[in-house]
Amino acid sequence: SRVAPAHGPPCTGRRPMSVRKSKNPVVALSAGCIAGGIEATAVWPMEYIKTQLQLRSAANLPYSGVYSGIGYTIRTTGFMSLYRGLLPSLLGSIPKAGIRFGGNTYFRNKLRSPDGKLTMLQALAAGSLAGCLESVAVVCPVETVKTKCIELNQPFMAGL
Repeated sequence: SRVAPAHGPPCTGRRPMSVRKSKNPVVALSAGCIAGGIEATAVWPMEYIKTQLQLRSAANLPYSGVYSGIGYTIRTTGFMSLYRGLLPSLLGSIPKAGIRFGGNTYFRNKLRSPDGKLTMLQALAAGSLAGCLESVAVVCPVETVKTKCIELNQPFMAGL
């Protein structure tokens, strides 16, 4: 019988299970979409206040930083008002992250050698191509609409 070490899990004699990464771009696209939605929702209050600070001079705002802006917004208009303007960013972040992850997987698959290996340079090229695709297809248009919505205090459809 094997003796368990003083720390960590008991020794079983087997190697730990490894998780195989899928090479399917649709799986990567789906995972990226979910991650993008969670990311956008989590950071939106800080993004909202940062954009307010960039668009207006300090003389026009009753706060001077992100944390004081979040506190002021919650006190004056309520917690949910921190999420005003989230929809265009959310609608952009979901496909943005999906395109980044899915595109990277797609380009990695296309650049692999016949034996399935991928050099560091090929991985760099795949990531660069995925980033370019993401930027052109989603980032520039969504950032333009987002900034317009926040600046004019308009809903998403008016920003289009």
